[in-house]
Amino acid sequence: KKAKIDEFIICDHMVSDEYEKLISEALEAAHICANKCMVKSCGKGEFHIQVILSMSSKSTSCCPVLTGSRQGTVARIHIGQVIISICTKLQNKALVTEGLHRAKFKYPGCQKIHISKKCGFTKFNTDEFEDIVAE
Repeated sequence: KKAKIDEFIICDHMVSDEYEKLISEALEAAHICANKCMVKSCGKGEFHIQVILSMSSKSTSCCPVLTGSRQGTVARIHIGQVIISICTKLQNKALVTEGLHRAKFKYPGCQKIHISKKCGFTKFNTDEFEDIVAE
């Protein structure tokens, strides 16, 4: 939170490769797994993790007494939607991929890890960002 915008320039994304529904416990388990791996390998203040999903409630319909009551919360994910993003410094590039790779095992289905061309969580490419900062 205290890091400047130009410190965390490498951003990796875990992207869904199929249409699926993820429960909130799986999202939390993957977040904890990625955080644990990153803290072990590169230190506590060297990265920033974002889970980028919105949850919707799932209702039960099997038991007449519990019809409409909340069973759990799920996130409906489409193909190509980003699930988790991690930003870090340039020297920790390989460690981010390893952290996302370990978090990938907490989800069912197929996910891919992409290295972003953008600078951190911004919408600018690295070259554009350097030009903007220079101005």
